[in-house]
Amino acid sequence: MDSRRARPAGPSPARARSRGQCFLNSPTIVNEIVEALPLKGKNVLEIGGGHGELTAELADKAKNVRVIESDPELIPFLEKLARKKGNIEVVEGDALDEPFGEKTIFGNLPYYISTPLVMKILDSSFTSAVLMLQKEFGERMVAKPGSKNYSRLSVAVASRAVCETVAYVPAECFDPVPAVDSIVVKLTALPKSKQPNLDDALVRALFQHSGQNVRNALSHSARELGRDKKELREFADSTSYASTRVRDLSINALVELSAALRV
Repeated sequence: MDSRRARPAGPSPARARSRGQCFLNSPTIVNEIVEALPLKGKNVLEIGGGHGELTAELADKAKNVRVIESDPELIPFLEKLARKKGNIEVVEGDALDEPFGEKTIFGNLPYYISTPLVMKILDSSFTSAVLMLQKEFGERMVAKPGSKNYSRLSVAVASRAVCETVAYVPAECFDPVPAVDSIVVKLTALPKSKQPNLDDALVRALFQHSGQNVRNALSHSARELGRDKKELREFADSTSYASTRVRDLSINALVELSAALRV
């Protein structure tokens, strides 16, 4: 039996695709998302309300829900739902321009702005977030050292939060059906006192050459780091990581390299 819900009349599939919109149409996945965090008594932020399928379930479990939606054609669906539920605030606007004050965040993030939205969440005062993302992007968020998906994004996330996979979501669970599958991940913020002190410029430079060893990656990043190639090669040789491939570096290793480079 097909458990998907009929999509309310609204933006046409062609218009939705042109805006990068794909609406989750699976009650099973909606339930997995809502059940990923305890919500009783909490004020929740939802990024991208769509037709309100997830919004309605969040409102049933949380104290209040503030939903940010950028598409004016979707606002009427959400405002109707807000009148029905009584604990939903609808904000028409760009999530990148709106404040993130809630501790608990949910969102179905468009691929083209996933990176700035994830960074904004990590920079906020959030404690927990459950996010729907394109599979390839989400797998980079949860990737561990040594894996093919381990990247600068992996480091940025792991240095500020614990990131876990909640569910994989087939493309058929969306309307219109996108070209790729999705993933749901859960972020749990690390206390500020446990967030490692990384040199962002160093991490960026290293991961531009993630398949190289540290010595070569630093040498090839001399201009970006504003250092002499010979100096960087000597620095790498003074550490225990000169021959380590960049994508094999743990967070602790990156902390050590960051501290050493500052000396």
